[in-house]
Amino acid sequence: MTITTTEEFNESNRHHYDRLLCSRGFAQLDTASDASYYGAWANPESRIFFSYVEGDCTTKQCSTDEEFAGLIREFADWHQKNDAFKGIDPGLEEKSKFPWQDLGLGDLLH
Repeated sequence: MTITTTEEFNESNRHHYDRLLCSRGFAQLDTASDASYYGAWANPESRIFFSYVEGDCTTKQCSTDEEFAGLIREFADWHQKNDAFKGIDPGLEEKSKFPWQDLGLGDLLH
């Protein structure tokens, strides 16, 4: 069990990643910190978490469902304590909620 982390820099904005990632099965992880310079997304099927912070891009690939669910819970808990975690936005299609529910993260959906 490992989480592989990749870091890179891309001078862009979160809206670029909204367009790129949401069309590829990623959900937005909505927080009170969301801005043009900050955002986070995750894909429950590929177990990938991605964040964009002022050009710093971090990708975390989890090898198990448990690792991925733990990473998402840790992210949600940190934001709940430090600003506000608003929830996982899986998009408008009802079927997009099922992978999150299967991972035991249905309570974080909005």
